[in-house]
Amino acid sequence: VGVANAFVIWSLESNVEKILDTLESHCNDRNIPLKSTYFWVSDFVIKQNDVENDLAFLEECIKSIGYTVAVIERWNKPKILSRSYCVFE
Repeated sequence: VGVANAFVIWSLESNVEKILDTLESHCNDRNIPLKSTYFWVSDFVIKQNDVENDLAFLEECIKSIGYTVAVIERWNKPKILSRSYCVFE
């Protein structure tokens, strides 16, 4: 466990295998060492049943982490872009 250096957003249509594959590809494509990359997954940051309170701190959270990795499936109609706080992230 370490300090997060990548914020991850995804939609519920993505399964864990797809998310992990995307994150591994992200690191490999950019020559980022996977063992020293710590991902902060949005669903563990934002309470999915009470998003309003957590959204107040979302911008600060993302800025402090550095950048966002979006797991996007269905490139022609990504569901993640239909969720307003995912677009904000």
